[in-house]
Amino acid sequence: MCCSELANEAVYSGFPNSEKTVLRLLASGQSLFGTAADLLGVSRGGAQNARANLVSSGDVIDSQGRLQVADPVLADWIRRRLPDPCGAIGWSAASLTLAVEEAADGGGRRDRLGR
Repeated sequence: MCCSELANEAVYSGFPNSEKTVLRLLASGQSLFGTAADLLGVSRGGAQNARANLVSSGDVIDSQGRLQVADPVLADWIRRRLPDPCGAIGWSAASLTLAVEEAADGGGRRDRLGR
């Protein structure tokens, strides 16, 4: 493992779990409140608090109305080390929604009367 890999690992491991999750979401271009956030198990309040802490510490910046990881080397390391949670399993928000809806209605098996 190269020096920069170890350095990025050390930096990343110093963040609390909710902040790690927000960094991962931002580095992969995902919403803090979307499918990927749900898959990673971050609550809306946890994401908001982590975002506020990361912005306050300068680890996340607002670039033209879009939040991003301030250190591009760390962001690249996160993308390489921790793949996009939706892309890694081939799910899109639409396919996840469809799967949830099908599960809720018993797999989509209904008779002509909707039962």
